[in-house]
Amino acid sequence: MAWLHTHDMRTIVDTSGTPLAHALAARPLLVNPSLEEAEKLLGRPLPDTASVVAAAHELQERGAAFVVISRGEDGAIGLDAEGAWEARPPAVAACSTVGSGDSMVAALAIAFNEGLPFAEGLRLGSTDGAATAMTHGTQLRDPLEVERLLGAVVVRKLEPLFGGAPHERTPE
Repeated sequence: MAWLHTHDMRTIVDTSGTPLAHALAARPLLVNPSLEEAEKLLGRPLPDTASVVAAAHELQERGAAFVVISRGEDGAIGLDAEGAWEARPPAVAACSTVGSGDSMVAALAIAFNEGLPFAEGLRLGSTDGAATAMTHGTQLRDPLEVERLLGAVVVRKLEPLFGGAPHERTPE
């Protein structure tokens, strides 16, 4: 992975444990651990939004430019150079969560490739993850469900990052 970085190739990492720790040292563009994977790597529980934001900062300090910590039906916390964001998907009738995280990572990769704002990447990723959870087994998400859910995903900037109440902000 260090070779990729030295050749100006952007990398997105979706792994856990020791491989994630090593990947952070190579300064990837994005890491996307689940809440449980982040807790295990950092050696502590992350019981609330503030602790997840703090964990995202720690992962960013370890080398990732962008961090997205997936929290399942509770959405995701993302961190970019502007600060922390929260993406909340709508409640869906989940059939299987297999592939939901992969769908989120794929949508984030597409957003980066298309030059979309990070908050919009979080919206797309959360939408794809929720739509994938509505499928059975390892089926791909239904594009019509993605269109239907896209407007229902709430993305807000968390300000201030620590303490105080977050407020809604429309992504640019």
